Amino acid sequence: MHSKLRIGGLAAVVSATTLVLPLFAMGAAQAAATADLTITKTVSVAKTGTIIEASDFIPALSDTSGAATVEFTDSGLHVTTADNAAHAAEHWALDAPMPSAVTLNWTGPAPKPGSHIMFDVDHTFGNGNDYNVLVGEDVYGGDFWYTGGTTRAATRGITCPSTAAGSGSDCHGTLAQWKTAVPNGHMYAAGFSLGTGAVGNGYITSMTYDSTRFDFGGFASSVQAAPGSTVEYKLTVTNSGSAAMATSVVVTDTLPADLTYVSGSLVDNGNGCAFVAKTLTCNAGSFPPGISTTIKFKAKLSSTVTSNGLQPKVGHIVDVQKQEVFANLPANGLPQTFNVMCPAGYTPTDGGLLLDAVDQGGYYSDIVTSVSKPINVSGIDGWTVSATNLGEERGQGKVKVTCLGSSTGSSDGHSHAIQVVGSDLGSGTISAFEGTDTVTRTCPTGYTPIAPQFTVTSGIAVMRTSIAAANTWKWTVDHEAGAAVTFGLSCLAPQAQASNGHMASLGVSTQSDTLSLAPETRDEGVQQCLPESKAITGGYEGMDENVLSLGKEQRGNNYMFRFYNDDWELAHNAKIQVTCVADRTPDEPRYYHVTNTATVQSPDDPSASSSSADIAVVGDPVDSVDGVMVGGTGSRTGWPVKKVNITVTCISACAFTVKVIKNGDVVAKATKSFSASPAPRPVAVPTTSAGKHLNAGQVTVKVKTADDTVTKTVTLS
Repeated sequence: MHSKLRIGGLAAVVSATTLVLPLFAMGAAQAAATADLTITKTVSVAKTGTIIEASDFIPALSDTSGAATVEFTDSGLHVTTADNAAHAAEHWALDAPMPSAVTLNWTGPAPKPGSHIMFDVDHTFGNGNDYNVLVGEDVYGGDFWYTGGTTRAATRGITCPSTAAGSGSDCHGTLAQWKTAVPNGHMYAAGFSLGTGAVGNGYITSMTYDSTRFDFGGFASSVQAAPGSTVEYKLTVTNSGSAAMATSVVVTDTLPADLTYVSGSLVDNGNGCAFVAKTLTCNAGSFPPGISTTIKFKAKLSSTVTSNGLQPKVGHIVDVQKQEVFANLPANGLPQTFNVMCPAGYTPTDGGLLLDAVDQGGYYSDIVTSVSKPINVSGIDGWTVSATNLGEERGQGKVKVTCLGSSTGSSDGHSHAIQVVGSDLGSGTISAFEGTDTVTRTCPTGYTPIAPQFTVTSGIAVMRTSIAAANTWKWTVDHEAGAAVTFGLSCLAPQAQASNGHMASLGVSTQSDTLSLAPETRDEGVQQCLPESKAITGGYEGMDENVLSLGKEQRGNNYMFRFYNDDWELAHNAKIQVTCVADRTPDEPRYYHVTNTATVQSPDDPSASSSSADIAVVGDPVDSVDGVMVGGTGSRTGWPVKKVNITVTCISACAFTVKVIKNGDVVAKATKSFSASPAPRPVAVPTTSAGKHLNAGQVTVKVKTADDTVTKTVTLS
């Protein structure tokens, strides 16, 4: 059922239930030989709540803008805001009373997205008080604040629970207070937001409104799952032909030996589907052009499949490149701009001007850099520098850029996207008087600061310090009166994004040292990375105002830093620092792969379409098989041992055989049946001749039902 909402002048159609189009039954006379049937098979680790997919988001309620992304992955809903202007917000239909509790499960660093409650004041649309939003953010504790504040609340007939300052607006309160404030309020949409003003990167795994849970993670071509776990498949069938009917459409899917269909889980949406043993067959009838439909079902992995003993694959290559251009700096007092570009598919992690020489009679301090920052030209990333020669003699040097591959190399048939977020931009605290100021920019916890940038928008400012400390970057700025500077930073995630059912860690490290500079001397220092690593960002700190940085350059596994000590009498120190990334990610886990293929056919399409989904099986078996669980401890009775005592829980009525195994021998076995019970029950398993002298310690217990086997390591006393 549809209801039309008028929201900010935009019309949005919101469905309280999922609208599914079944395959239409149409006559064979309408068929054409140019039908184009396609099938896409995806998989998800089965969730406990309703799975939210991209198609569930309401376009008219979307507020994702700027450098923000919202992407469904097998790790959850990946939400990023790359700068302070970015904003990510999405919503889906929820027809429900005002909630008493809302939770948002977030994997990643702070900030965490806010939870949204979209409600109508009186459950009657079209009377001017329809579109209202409450936002709950952790920073405000248990409060939800009303967007628009007290002024807008008054126009909607809402009395704010609290009008005190200190929340997201001057109209806020707890959920209990809001239920009292809008007693006839009714939700029509749920959602989340991240930004504006918050740079974030992480995954929403689920949201719960009272007892209604929504799971993110969606469906993907490949997922990672433990032995014995349940997965859900989705088949999407489309007739992509422009005008031709596909008749007698048949969808088939035969599960491999390691998968068992979960009885009652099939949702065929009117497509005439049925499972017989391990084979799904859908006699879907006729299929008009441009129509899609979905079929979903669950399957259970065998708990005996294992990746134990499989040799790992070598990790992924992480590539770093560098580029440079010559910089001629004539003594004309005019800014000179130089661009240097990364190879396609690479991201700049550092850049700047390296001064080589100033003609006789000139001074290094005559060369002033006003811009040093990343750029993008026609889709290619790079670095730009603007520098001015304020002296009377020509200077020369090179403009450098260090570039990190935006994805890893391939291993075991897949690669991982490397995740860089930012930039954290903003003007620094530069005093109105001539002097020195310190400015910092910070990455999310766990992220590594890279690509430090600055733009002098007025006056003259010189960076004496540009160096990392944990997830923060610090600049020390010597400047003239009235100078204004904008600073920025990008942030490297500690792991590359998920692929082939897992994420890949990046080996990021930082090394530093101190360089002593003799009086009135130009000198260089080199800081090495750890073995089997490449340098991606260089940091430096002049310990005295006489120490002038002349630039730096990446040299493979190290950075070279060049300084000039302008003091005629005294030596001074400079700190040098390099941030590095390992040449490879750690060795890839070696998975036991379970691949399942579905096919769609029609006599009106000359070729069948097929699609496969992969499960990368890894980890210990889950404890439960169709509601059967084995306790982790047990005991022995008698000597010689007569019985092995364990506990078994049957959530629903079950019949099973149980075997106790030690060093490959069956030391006890029995057949049992239990009625349903949520509590563990004792099971006394008689020993075999091999178990009469069974000692205390660990044994393997296998409980086999009609559908599967659960394997558990049990410690006996």
